[in-house]
Amino acid sequence: APHGPSQQAVISQALAAAGAPPGALTGLELHGTGTPLGDPIELNAALTVLCPRLGRGRDGHDPGPCLGLHAVKTLVGHVEPAAGGAGLHSTLMRIRSLVLPPLLGLGVLNPLMTDSFSAASRGLHAAKQPGPQACCAPGTLSGTSAFAFQGTNAHALVRSAQGCQGQSPGTRP
Repeated sequence: APHGPSQQAVISQALAAAGAPPGALTGLELHGTGTPLGDPIELNAALTVLCPRLGRGRDGHDPGPCLGLHAVKTLVGHVEPAAGGAGLHSTLMRIRSLVLPPLLGLGVLNPLMTDSFSAASRGLHAAKQPGPQACCAPGTLSGTSAFAFQGTNAHALVRSAQGCQGQSPGTRP
């Protein structure tokens, strides 16, 4: 079974290695296998680490949806040993296009995830249709998680080389 504390540790280690605070992420590519147990464990583990990003902004105002969630498996299925590479590619394309792809099949939320989404609803965004990236600023930082059956956990961070200001979603620089 997935192990939440190990997933928390690998996300925390990636942030520390990058010198980035938890609130720096604006996008998260979930491993997202679609299993009733694994997805809630993954989401809860990620939110435990990234929670400072959610809620109120520094000025006390609601920042709106600022952590765009995606799982490429909803578009291409589980590509087994290439799943981490597919997730990283999805993250790179999302940063480049400024579009948050839809989570296909997102209809009814898993009851084990309801509390997570309710508690953090002002900070999470999971698209049902393609749409603009939730938060975009120079140096946008996104994370990609990959977890293997035998217990290997990985998390990679990708920072955009260019700012997003002045670009419209879907256009290329």
